[in-house]
Amino acid sequence: MNPSVPLALEFRDLSKTFGGVRALERVTFRVAVGEIHGLLGQNGSGKSTLVKILAGYHAPDTGSGRLKLWGKVVSLPLTPSAIRGTVGFVHQDLGLVDSLTVWENMFVAEYQTGMFGTIDIGSHKLRAKHLLETFDLGTDPDTKVGDLSEVQKAEIAILRAMGDPSADGRRQLLVLDEPTAYLPKAASEQLFRLIRQAALAGTAVVFVSHKLGEVLDLCDAVTVLRDGRAVGTKSTADLTEQELIELIMGRSLSGPVHEPVRADAESALVVSAVDLMSDGLSGVSLQLRSGEIVGITGLIGSGHEVLPYVLFGGLPGQGLLTVAGKSIDLDVWTPTLAIRAGMALVPANRGRDGLVATETVSRNIAILHLRQYRGRTIGLKLALLARWIRKILGRYQVTPPLPDQPISALSGGNQQKAVLAKWLELSPAVLLLHEPTQGIDVGTKREVVRLLRRAASRGAAILVSTTEYDELAELCGRVAIMASGRITQTLEGTAITSEFIEEAVLRAAASERYASK
Repeated sequence: MNPSVPLALEFRDLSKTFGGVRALERVTFRVAVGEIHGLLGQNGSGKSTLVKILAGYHAPDTGSGRLKLWGKVVSLPLTPSAIRGTVGFVHQDLGLVDSLTVWENMFVAEYQTGMFGTIDIGSHKLRAKHLLETFDLGTDPDTKVGDLSEVQKAEIAILRAMGDPSADGRRQLLVLDEPTAYLPKAASEQLFRLIRQAALAGTAVVFVSHKLGEVLDLCDAVTVLRDGRAVGTKSTADLTEQELIELIMGRSLSGPVHEPVRADAESALVVSAVDLMSDGLSGVSLQLRSGEIVGITGLIGSGHEVLPYVLFGGLPGQGLLTVAGKSIDLDVWTPTLAIRAGMALVPANRGRDGLVATETVSRNIAILHLRQYRGRTIGLKLALLARWIRKILGRYQVTPPLPDQPISALSGGNQQKAVLAKWLELSPAVLLLHEPTQGIDVGTKREVVRLLRRAASRGAAILVSTTEYDELAELCGRVAIMASGRITQTLEGTAITSEFIEEAVLRAAASERYASK
């Protein structure tokens, strides 16, 4: 950090304790004006707590910490009103309303009214148009947000958080918490252009992400938290991805790369899909065998993100589907029937589709396992169920191992381990996963990989749909490439590297665009 550049944000000696557990321990964190600063660490390292203190959601420990915003001491605990108009937040859940227009979403929290108390629609549209043009975004202010692409939605959320750069007292601190979690690489690059423009205009940016390659490309510096402590702040110009991983983990992760998981020639055919059709699929044929991990990928909209849900009965489809030798009538196929047939699905959006956020950790894991704990008459054998849940939390390393806390209180990585525990304890014959390592840290990613390998070794047929090419190269014995709803190529053997996968995805997309002209 250049000492001649003024600081936008400075936390000193910040601590926070939850029920005897120290989430932050005397953390010091600084971000300069115009700097893009990464905030990194494993799930549970304290990143979310630090961001929530800055947002006024949490109060630091009494007497703990000192905060300066743009050189001025600000009283702690913060309140939302104290930072309104000066600090903007964009979270993984962008908080946009699909049924409203772009301009309505941009000003939903600060509508201005005329002399008769009505909203000045013309003025808001002009302001929105000015902001969009300032950052070279061609989006029409009257477009419904639900009609935008995912990257366009993220851009609108960032503009809303920034405010008008020409206005007095404009926001100068922008906190981006996993804004690219649901975006492929090409879309993320488009978003980074906007973030860099904001920084050049003087905005200080805090960028929270688990995608280390993105962090090194985008950020000027990074601060790493580990077990609630700041263990280092470094310039990205002097940092390799391996060094960053070791700083996050606190140890060297060097070691042999695991061989991809392939099926034996004699492995049983568990799933056969022929000419699957759906909204997003245009005749997909695929086979899954016992004990293998198969990957499927493509650009967003290629259909790879739809296939797991059609196979599981979560989305309607047509075609021929056979599971464990039994023909499936897709007209009546549902997730309930899929579970009975030995299938499991880990969705990409775990908070919306994989969990009941308002329920406890215990209830989320137990929901599929209640039958075996029923009493002879009515009710559940609660003591036995509680004992089993505690054993599961230890087996899957869900931390903190507190079964009665809301699952929403867990970090993203621990939520994902809870979702996996719920399904893997059923010993499914077929495991379908969509972006299984999305929004989780490098250590938890390795744990997820270990769990998937173990499930395959026990005979599960596994399909992984993801845009994480490194993950596919490490895990899969086959990788199917999709474009325009079709499988265009299947990679095997030495062709399964992240570089070859990416090249195949881009070639497939280009070929489909050319063919459609």
